[in-house]
Amino acid sequence: MRYCPLILLCLLLASCVAPDPLEAPEGDKAAELVARLKDHPTDVEASADLLRIQMERSDAEGARLTVEHTMFHCSGDFRAYLLAAQYHRWQLDLLTAEKELRKARELVPLRVEPRVALAALYRDAALDTDELIQREAAVQLADDATRAELLLDLIYTRATGGQAQRALDQARALANSAAPSLVRCRAWLLISELALDASDETSAVAALLEARKLEPRDRSVVRFAARLAAALANPAPLRAMFEDVLAKQEDPEARFGALFGLWTTDVCLALRAEKDAFSKEIEATWLRLLEIDEGQPDALSRRYLLISLHEHRKPEAERIKQRLEQLGFGAPATASSAAALVRLWRAEDCLRLGAAHPCLAELDQLMPREPRMPALKLLRATGLFVTRQDAACIEYINGLLAETQGKGDELIAMKRQIQLRQGKAIELVRELEGSEPTSQNDIWVLAVARFHTYRVK
Repeated sequence: MRYCPLILLCLLLASCVAPDPLEAPEGDKAAELVARLKDHPTDVEASADLLRIQMERSDAEGARLTVEHTMFHCSGDFRAYLLAAQYHRWQLDLLTAEKELRKARELVPLRVEPRVALAALYRDAALDTDELIQREAAVQLADDATRAELLLDLIYTRATGGQAQRALDQARALANSAAPSLVRCRAWLLISELALDASDETSAVAALLEARKLEPRDRSVVRFAARLAAALANPAPLRAMFEDVLAKQEDPEARFGALFGLWTTDVCLALRAEKDAFSKEIEATWLRLLEIDEGQPDALSRRYLLISLHEHRKPEAERIKQRLEQLGFGAPATASSAAALVRLWRAEDCLRLGAAHPCLAELDQLMPREPRMPALKLLRATGLFVTRQDAACIEYINGLLAETQGKGDELIAMKRQIQLRQGKAIELVRELEGSEPTSQNDIWVLAVARFHTYRVK
């Protein structure tokens, strides 16, 4: 079609008009950023800070204007497209988010940032293969300063995506490399997880202690060890580490983790040996733990389960139950024996540490003996999901949903995630569009299913 000169001029002018001026949202920081952008419209970092504030305030209109402003003034800067993708991801428009990230990648094909952002989008959208491709590319493009950290991200993606052996080989190589100590520490923790999942507890403990050597003051290492205490058949080798933390560190979080791990270790050892789990030493550890944090829900829940094994401790059990209710947590269903309690803790903490196979093994022994613990069913479904036994997991979830007449948000979410992994996005779109989803999870799954269905690969 040919346009007359006047119409053509109008079209050209319309395409060059800047978006409406940004309005200053409430709050000093936001107002400062708006003022800065009016004076320095190409300041992408200021735009990013403003967009984050607007998203936190659910200010969709303000966020849209910020993105339009940035795209108008910074169309040649790949960061503008990353910012636009962030906004569209927030608006659940994953198709446009991917499109913007691809534009950023085209602008700077040798930069890692668009690759990392694409990988994150694909992770959230359950596109495992696409995520791996982008993470591999990011590692190849990275400079010496960032390569090790990006490689660790890639290894974790492999570990959670069903490539345990390759992840283990790469993690070992990274842990023994000249990478920064924090990255090597995280690699050793992953090795510990993978060893635990393979029921190699000796290697799991050894890897944890290597991580501790590299980062002796890292809280996350202590938290990991505290969970590992219940996950191990013999947690005794961890006692020295917990005692070392308590002797050398004043940080409350690290000390709480060490005390929780020490208490768990001694209680589990006592219960397995059919000895007193309320000895003077064990109770002293518990009291020290309470001095740091008397309202930690998980610690209180485990104490409740322990004392519920003893009829004469009912008053304390009732006090803890009331405390858990005040904190917004209900008291857990109790175990019928000390052996069952140890199995329960082991199953829970194995799963927390990514070791779903030993979790399932414990549940095989525990569930027939503890029919009155409904939480075990969700634990088993999660274990099947994590180990990617998709057909078995779907069958098990369907049985549980039949028992509850279709109720169970966590189970339904797992089932739909598996359906996405199985390439059944179109069926999900039809199902959810027909039911007009209202829950946040259903709305998100519908957005992901549409993304799977309509994206151009």
